[in-house]
Amino acid sequence: MEIDDFPTGPFHVRDADSHGLTRSRIRHAVAAGLLIRIGSGTYRRTDEPDSIALRVLAVRCSVAADQIVVDRTAAWVHGVDLYPAGGNDVRPPIETCSLRGRRATRRGELDGRERDLRPGDIVELDGLRVTSPLRTSLDLGCHLRRREAFAAMCLLARLHGGQVPRSGVALRAPR
Repeated sequence: MEIDDFPTGPFHVRDADSHGLTRSRIRHAVAAGLLIRIGSGTYRRTDEPDSIALRVLAVRCSVAADQIVVDRTAAWVHGVDLYPAGGNDVRPPIETCSLRGRRATRRGELDGRERDLRPGDIVELDGLRVTSPLRTSLDLGCHLRRREAFAAMCLLARLHGGQVPRSGVALRAPR
């Protein structure tokens, strides 16, 4: 088994047959250090460098077009990894939401919710709808423990400073 036996982009196990792979072969490739699990049922080759574009592709493999990626998963897509170190094999479900009035997803690999979001709260990255860095920062400020929330907000502000201004945080925090 060689690394070139696997697709160059991220792939989901449900598409393994189309790549000539079995679940057993994928497990062996992970154990051999050829593949890395980057999401629920989503893998990439170890020789591919991590990037936001790769993260978008990985999440897009699992999320339906009408769902919006939120919270820690949105932060991860935006370049801020809030998952525990060594968590590639125990990564939590992808956090998504549907807009109020639509049914949240019930797929096991997704943590689906319902949320009120405004159009300005959502950005589209290569066809994947994700909460904006500002909205993600505010959501994490509400959902994480204080220290984790502060660290996440600082990292998002550092990476996306123009999109997470102090004035924007102050204006939207009451909502």
